[in-house]
Amino acid sequence: MIDNYLRSDFKFDAIGITISLPDFTTIFDKGVASGVGWLLSFAFMGLLAIWITFSLIAAYKITRSGMEKELETGVTLIKNVWVSATVGLIFFAVISVIGSFIGVGNITEWNYTLMQCHDASGGFYFMDIAAQELQGLESEGAVIQCCKVEDTSLLSDAHKDAGFLNGTYHYIINPLGGGFSECEPFE
Repeated sequence: MIDNYLRSDFKFDAIGITISLPDFTTIFDKGVASGVGWLLSFAFMGLLAIWITFSLIAAYKITRSGMEKELETGVTLIKNVWVSATVGLIFFAVISVIGSFIGVGNITEWNYTLMQCHDASGGFYFMDIAAQELQGLESEGAVIQCCKVEDTSLLSDAHKDAGFLNGTYHYIINPLGGGFSECEPFE
């Protein structure tokens, strides 16, 4: 069976082979969903940059044109840029609204709200924090760490009621007391 398939190592335990792939980037270190969030954020920023750049170029052509043909070319360029960029921005607006409704926020927040604690088997940031906030823990200004839940019987009542299982990794709000190990700061 393939073990740890979202990392840079493919382990085939049944036949004793491990294929180590080069790790060119850290974008996908906290899960594929977080990496997709990063890429969508970069695409959104790129679209905005292209939109602004071509709008300025078209505006320059319009203001510097002395002939009717150059003026018409500039106006056509600005119309095309605004129409195509607006369609792209509508796409990002729609997926941001959908993301907000399901609790992960807009696309600029997906890179951290969709992070997974420890590896691909860990809990998602937005789900872990929401489960603890429902139990009365406040995340604003709190210490948040990625921890392994060792013993649920030692957890505080709020952490117990969040539904964490022994041996799983989750983002924990103020991981004080017992029951947690291998805690790392939220990055």
